[in-house]
Amino acid sequence: MRNLILGTVALVALAVPSTQLKLALTDEGSVEATSSSRQAYDMIGDAFGLGANGPLVVPVEDDNPATVTSTAATVENRLQGVRGIADVSGVDVARDKTAARIQVGPETGPRSRQQLFSGAGLHRSRHADSGRTSR
Repeated sequence: MRNLILGTVALVALAVPSTQLKLALTDEGSVEATSSSRQAYDMIGDAFGLGANGPLVVPVEDDNPATVTSTAATVENRLQGVRGIADVSGVDVARDKTAARIQVGPETGPRSRQQLFSGAGLHRSRHADSGRTSR
């Protein structure tokens, strides 16, 4: 019983730092404010909005080019009304037309808590044509 308690206490002690763990990619927002790369990062955010420094990419793939085209257009239209999205770039279709991407500019910057969770919210949204929920 004593070993179980000591083991549990040790695991809890090791797990405590993970409550502050942030699993985001680093960006120029973490660089010292006097560096030229940070100044450029701040200028882009000031000129185009905070989300310009951390756009999200929404991929659409299918073997049928017609499905890719129609699904991408539907996704683009639906993204226009999503709270927290400042800009939707339009649809870029691959040459073989089996894939497309839509670049989304969020209202918040890449280091904000809102953006960290916005991708999960988009992922759980309903598929445009099937009515299924993706996970």
